[in-house]
Amino acid sequence: MEHNGCTLILGMFDGVHIGHRALISAARAAERPVVAYTFDNHPMVIVNGFAPPMLMTNDEKRDKLMELCVNKVVMETFDAKLAKMPEREYIELLCSRFEPSCIVVGYNHTFGAGGKGTPETIRQVAQGRYETIVVPPVIFGEAPVSSTRIREIIAEGKLAEAAELLGEPYCLEGIVEHNMGIGTDIGFPTANIPIPDKLLPPNGVYAVCALLEGLRLPGVMNIGIKPTVSDTKKISIETHLIGFDGDVYGKRIKLELLDFVRNERRFESKAALAAQIEFDRATALIRFKK
Repeated sequence: MEHNGCTLILGMFDGVHIGHRALISAARAAERPVVAYTFDNHPMVIVNGFAPPMLMTNDEKRDKLMELCVNKVVMETFDAKLAKMPEREYIELLCSRFEPSCIVVGYNHTFGAGGKGTPETIRQVAQGRYETIVVPPVIFGEAPVSSTRIREIIAEGKLAEAAELLGEPYCLEGIVEHNMGIGTDIGFPTANIPIPDKLLPPNGVYAVCALLEGLRLPGVMNIGIKPTVSDTKKISIETHLIGFDGDVYGKRIKLELLDFVRNERRFESKAALAAQIEFDRATALIRFKK
C-alpha cells in the first residue's frame, strides 16, 4: 500500500497555526513519512448546516502543510456518510486505507457520529497495530491556541496578535485585476485582488508586506466600500505598494497583514483622502520596518 507505515495526522488544520505545527513536529519526530488527512469543507456544514469562515483556502492549506514537511496531504469532502459513521468504524476505515504505524492527533480531536470519538478511542482501537500520539494544547496568553480563537482575534482587527498564534502573518492573496483607476487618479495607484473565500478582517486600512515575484514590498491596504469615491457598497481589497510603480495586472500577489492602521471613513474630498493616504503610507512603512 502506498501509505503503509506512515505517520498519519488528523485534523481540519484551518490556519495551520502553532497548535497544528506542534502536531506536525510530533509526527515528524517519528521519522516516518507524514500523511495529513483532512477535509476540503468544514464538517459543521454537514452537521449543523453552517460553518465559520475559513482562515485558509484549500490550496493555501495544502501548500502550507507541504511547506512544513508533510509528505502528502489527502483532502476529501466531509459528507453525510462520514457524519453518521460510528467512531470505531471511522478509525478502522483509516487503518485499512493508510496502514499507519502511528496516528497523531490533538488533545481535543473528535470524530465519528455525534463527535463521540476521542483520542482515547484511537488508543482503544489500536490493539498493537499502531502507536497513538496525543499532542497537548499549545498555550498562548493563558489559553489554548485554536482556529476559533484566531477567527475571533482577526474579526477584531488584531492582526499582530493573530500572527503570533498563526506562527506568521495572516495573508490574503489573488491575481491583480483592473478596477476603476481611482487610486491612480489621486496619486496612489493600487493593486486590487478579488475577495478570497476566507475570513476577512474588519473594513479598514492595514499595513501590509506584499510578496510579488520574489519582492517584499511595504504597502497600505484598504478593505471596504471606499465611501469617499463610491456609492456601490461593494467591498474591495486595494493595496498601494510603497515605492513600486511596475505593472502588476494579471500577476499573483500575496499580502501579509501586519497591523491595523485605522478605520475606513468618508472624507470631504479626494484631496482630503489623498492627504490621509500619505499619512497612512508613513505609518505602514514604519510598521513594515519593525
